[in-house]
Amino acid sequence: MLITISMLWEKLNSLENTLKDIQAKHIAQSFEEVSLGKTAKMLKLGQDSVISLVNKGDLKARKYRDSKHKVRYRFRLADIKEYQESCFKVPVNYNTVEVEDAHSMALRLRKRIVGV
Repeated sequence: MLITISMLWEKLNSLENTLKDIQAKHIAQSFEEVSLGKTAKMLKLGQDSVISLVNKGDLKARKYRDSKHKVRYRFRLADIKEYQESCFKVPVNYNTVEVEDAHSMALRLRKRIVGV
């Protein structure tokens, strides 16, 4: 059997799409939580901005006090994904925190400011 490059390419794309679907289903059903710092990196916001979103009710979080009575926050991955999809229309990469390129950042900010 002769395997061509295009056949390999199609198979690779199919596998990538399958993995993305599995990851999306896992995140939607996951109870995995991350810290305030990791959430801020994922959303590309400062920690104070994330806390502000929680206080306004825009982003769900579990608040608790540690042994020194300091308020801590934990965020479910599903809640982060839901918030980001509803507000920014930018997909979250849950494996690594990537830097958004300048062009897509400019388009996103323009849409938020101008409403285009």
